[in-house]
Amino acid sequence: MLVILSFISPFLPSPFSVSSNILSTFFRPEAVLYSPQLLGKKLSFEFSYSSDFSNIINRYFFGMQFYNLGLGWYSIRAEEFSEHLLAIGIGYRNLGIGLNLEPQEIINESGKEETKLYLRGIIGFYRYIEPFWFSASALYAGNEGRNAGILSFRYSAKNYDIFIDALLEESYPLSYMISSLIKLHRNINLILGYNTANTTFNAGIIVYTNLTRVGYQFKTHPFLGNSNSIGIGF
Repeated sequence: MLVILSFISPFLPSPFSVSSNILSTFFRPEAVLYSPQLLGKKLSFEFSYSSDFSNIINRYFFGMQFYNLGLGWYSIRAEEFSEHLLAIGIGYRNLGIGLNLEPQEIINESGKEETKLYLRGIIGFYRYIEPFWFSASALYAGNEGRNAGILSFRYSAKNYDIFIDALLEESYPLSYMISSLIKLHRNINLILGYNTANTTFNAGIIVYTNLTRVGYQFKTHPFLGNSNSIGIGF
């Protein structure tokens, strides 16, 4: 269960994040969590909700970005466990820095509620060499055992994108996320992906209008059950 609930390994909360791949957050508020270098200039908001592994875990995200500044609130809730993250970040050209403040509430061995506070700094960059994208983020939390590095790759073609992430978090094995975004129509994208860290397959759809995007994603796990994510962005 600890691997599932680990904050980095390997969740991004919304159905717009293709199999949790970092580069799928490009120019979206969710980039503030782990990749502030990808924040965009356009004012936008995003909200999402996920019910994971047959409702074992519930996740919420609300974020906004404006002129390469980002602010986000991310919450995970489970039985006898809750964790919250307040994230702020800023991007400049292809670089970014951010700060995550995480109060975590758990039930300790004596049965009492205990709060732990984590503070993590983030630094990252991205590079675009047509048709390839590269991104890297380093997350540092001192001696708290929650340091991580994320290396992301994206190949963009006319009708599809391919995403690959490699995640190395302290005290956890190296994991990968691989997925594809299929551009069926200028207003409709399909998602297919696999995440080795929690052995989930996922599929979803994103529908765009002039002002909004709406997404739904379904994930299946061989032992823990299914997950559903919905989200809306403006």
